[in-house]
Amino acid sequence: MEKLSPVPASTPSNRAWFVYLAINECTYDFMRKDWVRTPLSPPYDGSCNVLSRQSKTFTLLIGSKQATISIDRLKPAFLEIENLITDSKPAT
Repeated sequence: MEKLSPVPASTPSNRAWFVYLAINECTYDFMRKDWVRTPLSPPYDGSCNVLSRQSKTFTLLIGSKQATISIDRLKPAFLEIENLITDSKPAT
């Protein structure tokens, strides 16, 4: 028993985390809901306008409020041009 040594608790990981490549170019992002959801509810909230970017956090416009969100909770939103609000009338 005297020759036994304790096992190390854990080792630091150098694992790379997944980050969307287009996250720094999109003007709109989806924000993941980090709370318990009801069955069949969507995991992401609708597209939010990106106001500013830092290395690990983004500032988004959610409704009429600004919120600072971690990049881990964001997913780039690729929207069709037709869905964006425009001042021009559709061609007939």
